[in-house]
Amino acid sequence: MNASPTDATLSSDAVGWEWSPAPARDAGLPSGWIAALVVLSLALLVVAITLVAVVRRFEHEEALRQYRADAAWLQRALAFHLQRLERDLTHLATQPPSETTDPSAFAGALLRDTQAVTAWGWWAPQAVGPAVAAMDADRLTHPDNAAALDTLRAATQAFGRPSYVGPMRDGIGQPSSHGWLAVPASATDTSAVLVAARIDWPAVLAAVVPPWYAARYQVSVTQTGAPHMTDDGEGDGIRTVLDLPGAPLVLSVKPLDVPTPAVPRGLLLLALVLLLALGAAAWAMLRGMRARQQAQQALQAEVAFRRAMESAVRTGLRVWDMEGRIRYVNRAFCELVGYGPQELLGRAAPLPYWPDELHDELSALHGELRRAGTPAAGVELVFRHRDGHRVDVLVHESALLDTKGRQIGWMSAVLDITERKQAQRLEALHRERLEALGQLVAVGEMASTLAHELNQPLGALNGFVHGLLNRLRTQPPGLDEIRAVVERIAGLADKVGRIVQRVNAFARRRELDARPLALQPFLRRLIEAQRARTDSRMRIDVDWPADEAVVLADPGWLEHAVRNVLDNAVHWASVGSTSERQARVRVTLHREAQRIGIAIGDNGPGVAPDIADTLFTAFVSRKEGGMGMGLAIARSVVEAHRGRIDVGRDPLLGGARFTLWLPQAAPSENRP
Repeated sequence: MNASPTDATLSSDAVGWEWSPAPARDAGLPSGWIAALVVLSLALLVVAITLVAVVRRFEHEEALRQYRADAAWLQRALAFHLQRLERDLTHLATQPPSETTDPSAFAGALLRDTQAVTAWGWWAPQAVGPAVAAMDADRLTHPDNAAALDTLRAATQAFGRPSYVGPMRDGIGQPSSHGWLAVPASATDTSAVLVAARIDWPAVLAAVVPPWYAARYQVSVTQTGAPHMTDDGEGDGIRTVLDLPGAPLVLSVKPLDVPTPAVPRGLLLLALVLLLALGAAAWAMLRGMRARQQAQQALQAEVAFRRAMESAVRTGLRVWDMEGRIRYVNRAFCELVGYGPQELLGRAAPLPYWPDELHDELSALHGELRRAGTPAAGVELVFRHRDGHRVDVLVHESALLDTKGRQIGWMSAVLDITERKQAQRLEALHRERLEALGQLVAVGEMASTLAHELNQPLGALNGFVHGLLNRLRTQPPGLDEIRAVVERIAGLADKVGRIVQRVNAFARRRELDARPLALQPFLRRLIEAQRARTDSRMRIDVDWPADEAVVLADPGWLEHAVRNVLDNAVHWASVGSTSERQARVRVTLHREAQRIGIAIGDNGPGVAPDIADTLFTAFVSRKEGGMGMGLAIARSVVEAHRGRIDVGRDPLLGGARFTLWLPQAAPSENRP
């Protein structure tokens, strides 16, 4: 699809391309719009003033309502806590007087707060507790305090209900911040036990008033008709008489921030200026909207193209139009193909940097790229430089769109990958050589493996044959004896055949018969066979988890590998063993990410650092008469299973430890 000439066109020259936006039409406003803007501004001004007045009045009334509701809530909360304190003291009155009584198990918040209730105790008929000393101190402080405490005791016993007194007087006769509460044990028995508590009213308020309330209000408890204990000279606020028998106390609540009832004139003037400015801005914005839209479209197209160029400045850049003609090339692209901009701009397929023998292929690919672009990974092509040498490139094509989302061409990013391709070809050549060398090494190892594995069965076969011949020369055996010997010979011959088949398959790099193999029964069978072949003084221990360990392995080949490593451990554990030092071998199982390790350790001399590098080298052995093939075969088998062998020191026995790491079977795979 081509761009309309009224919107934008794609032009080319020697250095690049540019958008040519169509000219913008006059965006002037008719006079009717000006009158509408003036009326709108005045209407907005009237609405703003009215809304401000209504909102401020509503906020003031809402704040006053909330203020009264908060004062009533505090009164109820204070009454609740004082009633709980009365119940706690009544409960104490029923208890035997004791200095060691601890009310924390049942007491409420005030009785547990030593700042709110500074002292309590039994008052009558027996004075016990810290309250006794506190009462004596108040009696001595001022004569009125003694009379008030006597009145409190008489009233409590006479009416049989909790009574209050206070605030107490200080040394100069001024009201202090604390008072007293007395509670009888019985409402009908005038001689019942009394319990008294000294109450500090500011501390009570601190315990009852939450932080958010204290941040908004000033709260105090005063005597009826007396000034506030914490008066700030700004009025009394809401005063509520507390219904406390014997104590004429008032709860005062004052807001710390009084809402402003009216809108300042400066705020109204500022709102008027802002509204006028808003109207003027709207008029100017409507006037220049069309011109700005045209300029913004041209700017967006230019910025998008420049950003694409800057992001790919180190690669060759090329722009196609929808007809397949080159409209832009950068310096990097020209250096890549050896042609200048004048030789490339306006050219269509076939292009001068295409190799002659690839014209047909590149023409078909060029048409496909123009139709659908390149995949995310790009397309690898071969260009021909002007001097004749070939250049391997990686091309990425992306659609080039105008401001309305219509495609007007393609942007190509061309990367020189000649060195990468040469490195890949060199790596492939080295890999082929290494594979050939590996095959030669495998043939040698398999020949050694065949000799090693066939030694035992062929030796046994030779022994049976010669024994049978000797018996035939001296005393001919019966048919049953001959049949038994021949069956043993046939079994050994079958075993030799199987060994040859496995070695032949491994030497030709055929896939192993890997299948899920449970290690615990597999290893248990091999260990029992090893115990039967070794000295009874040899101790072979096992340590593996209770849950089943399953690996992917060929049972026959893995048996060869494990038996070779186990034979090696038994041999070196026996070196230097005495009656005081028992030869020991330990077989354990370990787990790591998606692998299971068979660890075989011994208490032998371990692996010296100077022989660690040749430990798995074929035909290198430290055993007397050894061939040096056991560990080499074990490593080959484990690596054929995509595993590895680690060598270290056994942490328990102190000798060498060989760990055969094998791939763990997935839980979903069938078990054998």
